[in-house]
Amino acid sequence: DLSIDFLNEIIRLCQWVFEQHDLFGKRQVLQQPMHLCQAIEQLLKFDNFIATTVLGGNTHAKRVLSLMDIYVAGDDELLEWWMDREREAIFDSLFHGTILDQNSTATALPGQIIYPAVAPRAELFCSLLRSVRTKAAAFSFSAPYLQRVAAPLCLQFLDAVHDSATELKGNLLQQRR
Repeated sequence: DLSIDFLNEIIRLCQWVFEQHDLFGKRQVLQQPMHLCQAIEQLLKFDNFIATTVLGGNTHAKRVLSLMDIYVAGDDELLEWWMDREREAIFDSLFHGTILDQNSTATALPGQIIYPAVAPRAELFCSLLRSVRTKAAAFSFSAPYLQRVAAPLCLQFLDAVHDSATELKGNLLQQRR
């Protein structure tokens, strides 16, 4: 199919430009890690755009090159570095520095109990899980990303919900006394 061949040529052209400017070289990881993370996000967006908009989700007939496979999955060191940053960012947004931490600073009125925020954390978890799913789909082989980012996210979320449920149960039992 000519359209697939044309897309692959565009991707090869992008690859040539990236290599000329050493955008994904080891030097970039050390000098500008945030720029590298943003560049990887752009690769994800590009690959997702090609897969969903241009190909209409039908990528199985003939394989279109993926910039994520070429630059991130193709470099074990960069892949490990990026997955660590992904996991850190996800855990930070789910468990620190958000509206979810407001419970710890809220002051209860007399007779009022402050309950842990379960619903906002669950909504945030669903959003993060959708993002993780989209990123995992960008790889032709997503198992390492799922094992290193998605599985710990799910386990940590379940632990947090269990802790919140235990606290709620304790508060309800205390109220009944």
